[in-house]
Formats: sequence, C-alpha cells, structure tokens
Amino acid sequence: MNAIEKLLAIPDALRGMLFSSPERNGEYRFLRSYLSAGMVVFDVGANVGDYARYILSLGRPLELHCFEPVAGTFATLRANLADYGDANVKLNNFGLSDEVGEKEMFVYSDNAGSNSLYYHEHHAEMAAHRHRKEAAHFSRLDDYVASKGIEMISFLKIDVEGHESAVIHGARQTIESGRIQCIQFEYNNYWQRSGKSLLDLMSLLRRWQKFHFFRLTPWGRLPVIPYDHALENYKHSNYIAVLTQNETQC
Repeated sequence: MNAIEKLLAIPDALRGMLFSSPERNGEYRFLRSYLSAGMVVFDVGANVGDYARYILSLGRPLELHCFEPVAGTFATLRANLADYGDANVKLNNFGLSDEVGEKEMFVYSDNAGSNSLYYHEHHAEMAAHRHRKEAAHFSRLDDYVASKGIEMISFLKIDVEGHESAVIHGARQTIESGRIQCIQFEYNNYWQRSGKSLLDLMSLLRRWQKFHFFRLTPWGRLPVIPYDHALENYKHSNYIAVLTQNETQC
C-alpha cells in the first residue's frame, strides 16, 4: 500500500474497517473495558492463542474456553498457553458449528489465521498453492454448554473465517435463553466465499434476543443500523452484539 492508498484508507480505518490487528482495530481496547473477574469467556477460533494470552495478561481471574480445530495450530495454542497453568483455561481441539461431525478445512499453514472451511484464492496463492485439506471435528455450542453445565457466557468471541453464522446457529438455544451476554464476531471477505450475509445474521440475532449492535473501531464502539446495506462490503471489521440489559456494562 503506497502513501496515497494509505491516505484514502484512513476513513475506513477510523470506522473500524481495514485493520486485522486487534491492537489497532479496537478489539483489545474493548477487552480492557469489558472483561472483569468471574466472567466466562469463549474464544472460538483461538488460532495460536494470541487473543487468549492477551485476555489472561489482563490479570482478571475468569474462565476461558478456547476452540481450535486444526491439529497443528492446536499444538501451538497449547504450547503458547502452557505457562499459565490455569485450571480455568479449557483448550478444545475442535471447532464450533451448527452440526456435529467432521468437516474438511483448507489449511494454508499450520498456524495461519486464514485457515478456513472455505477456499480463498488469495491465501492459496500466498501459500504458493501448497495448502492442504484436513479433516477437523466440529461440535455445537449448545451441546458444549450443556455438557459442561455452563450457566452463562459473559463474552463469546468468534473468528472463524466465514463460518461465524454457523457458530451462531449452533448456539441458538443458549442465545434464546439469554445466557450469552455479549458476542463479538469477525466480518471479512471470507463471508463472500461462504455465501453469508452480515445483515441476515444481525436480523437473526435480533429475532432471538434483544441485541444492540456496534462495530469496534480504534477509538471505541460505533453503533450500527442492521438494515443499512452499505455495511455489506466484506471489509475486515469486528462487530459486537450486546444484550440490551447488559449494555451499561459494555
């Protein structure tokens, strides 16, 4: 990106679209303001654990559940979190979806954040077409919550390269019962590959519960209107869905 392109991109960056780094796009800023001791946090699409490590570095005792389906990436995740030795950190070598079973993932490299259930020609080219397919196991959030006896999820973060909608569908019972207080989900051009719509997902969540929606930006939360079609631009961004009664804590 040259100097002129950077200048033209500033408006998008200020509106929370462009940066993938959580240090620059407002994700870590939000975590610092929202997380508190005693919360139950789900990190779906934990990758190598950078996001989880940041949560733990804040020094607020909480229960953290991480989900990573790619075997090689999970091994790195486990190694990166080994120093914490915290019984309240649960590492799961499977992903979350709307159904239980095995799915084939496109693995561009073991630790790539771009690994996905959907093919992406750019990441294939970046990997010099040496990517592979790997069978990975998936479960549903509703089933996991029931098996663990989890009463409330304070914060659900979903970063699964286009599969966010399926994770939400697999959490319907937990969402409808009001047991997920805040959901963060990533939106990018993988949604175009998966054929999913940001506006449809927002409408679905609103049918299930009284959520308010925001886009994270480097300077804070920007309220969004779910039916504004200008949002459907596939530019990298992160959205927050907050239960209405929980908004004052967010």
